[in-house]
Amino acid sequence: MIHEAYVRLIDQRHVRWQNRTHFYAVAAQLMRRILVDHARGRRRAKRGGSAARVPLEEALVVACVTGGTIESGISPAPVSWSRDSAFAYIRFNRATYAIPLQPGSALPSIPAAGFRNEQELAGLRGAQHVANTPVFAGGSPSVYAFTKVATQRNIYRVPAP
Repeated sequence: MIHEAYVRLIDQRHVRWQNRTHFYAVAAQLMRRILVDHARGRRRAKRGGSAARVPLEEALVVACVTGGTIESGISPAPVSWSRDSAFAYIRFNRATYAIPLQPGSALPSIPAAGFRNEQELAGLRGAQHVANTPVFAGGSPSVYAFTKVATQRNIYRVPAP
């Protein structure tokens, strides 16, 4: 950090240093900016900053293809990717399919009209049916998480006075 601050300080050509306090104030601001930039970079990497970018048109096609229903509560996205970007997980109705991706591609080949039924999605080369429930993708099609909601009611008899 000190090296980077020094490089930035000597890079400033038109600064008229008023006194030592002025120099320390500028140096402190530079070090703060360096730390903030570093923290932003780490957070970006943690949040998938190197994930494959998908053009808006392709994302809209996929969203329309999946039926466009909005579900309440926490549910997986209609399209997600494995961490190594080897698989795209596409949810159609309630079923989830894992589709292998070619290196460098963000989506499998999707028909211009989209998928009209689940059989068309299942007919893609290498498509694997993962589950009949929305799932959160794991590293491979055999590893996934899903939500399970159970309601339990306890009925107690309370004597009335």
